[in-house]
Formats: sequence, C-alpha cells, structure tokens
Amino acid sequence: MAVGGLLSGFAYLASTRTEECLVVTRAVPAGVTVTAGDLTAVRVTVTAPLAPIRSKNIRDAVGRRAAVSLVPGTLLTAAQLTDELLVGPDQRQVGVGLPPERMPARTLHPGDSVQLVTTPDDQETAATMVRQRFDATVVDLSGRAAAGVEGWVVYVAVAENDATQVVALAAQGRLSMVLRVGG
Repeated sequence: MAVGGLLSGFAYLASTRTEECLVVTRAVPAGVTVTAGDLTAVRVTVTAPLAPIRSKNIRDAVGRRAAVSLVPGTLLTAAQLTDELLVGPDQRQVGVGLPPERMPARTLHPGDSVQLVTTPDDQETAATMVRQRFDATVVDLSGRAAAGVEGWVVYVAVAENDATQVVALAAQGRLSMVLRVGG
C-alpha cells in the first residue's frame, strides 16, 4: 500500500510539473521575422504530446521566420518557425481573392506549391481562351466575408515577371488555384 501511495505521489508530481514556455503575444504573419516583443514567458503544465519552446531557449525563436501565421495566446513550437524565406529575391508576394469553388479541396498551408490558372472572361469560352499558368507558393491565407461574399485571400509568392499579370487577372476574378501534389 505504501508503494502504491508513493507511486501515486510521483505520478501526481510528474503530471503537475510546470515550466516556463514561450507564448505569442501579438500576431506575426507567416514569413515575418519573430522578435522578442512578439513573445512572452508563461508557466504551463507540459505533458508528453506538447512540445512548446521553453523560455530559456528564446534565442531559438527570435530572429527566425514564422512558418505559419502566429496567433496571440498560443504556445510557440519549433514546427511554427523556419529559416527559409517564403518569398525569394526573384519573387513578389501578391494577394489573390478566390471564392471556395476556385480553391483546392483541402486546406492550404504556407509552403504549399500551387498553380494559378486563368479562366475565361465574359467574351471568351473555355475553348477559345488562351490558358495561362503561373507557378506559386502559398505564403499565407485568410478567410473573408465582405458584402456577403464568402471566400479566401491567398497570399502567394510568384515570379517577379508574373506578378503584374497575376494581380490584373486576380482583380478581374479570372484565376483558379490548383494544388500541386508532390512538388
């Protein structure tokens, strides 16, 4: 009985052990460098499936880029950070507003490889139009609901030479997005 009580005591202490971990204090968009002002330390109970960055390891976070949009109040993990540039020096970031039917079926994530494909305008048909395709990488995305229109704004990195044309086609509502599986 004494051994059982001792083991229960150890189990209780192990499950209630708290550590100081990093929490996001203000929104950090994907691709933006994390600063010390974006983080704070809080004492939390850390269990096996959680892997937050400990506050003593703040140097592992500060100066790295957010791989995903960081939301205030969430524990920071190593998987949310990257050293990779989401927008390369020969690329430009553009926002593309898309209704749900022009999006890939699954949720997109920063780093996903996609292709933007032109759709016909009012004078064209699918058979007569000149199709254009633009390779892109998802940087970030957000839902939108303006004037009763549901959809997404997807921020993508495209080749510098394609950026102006992609913006013009997006403004005309003439783009659909295709997820490139496997690269």
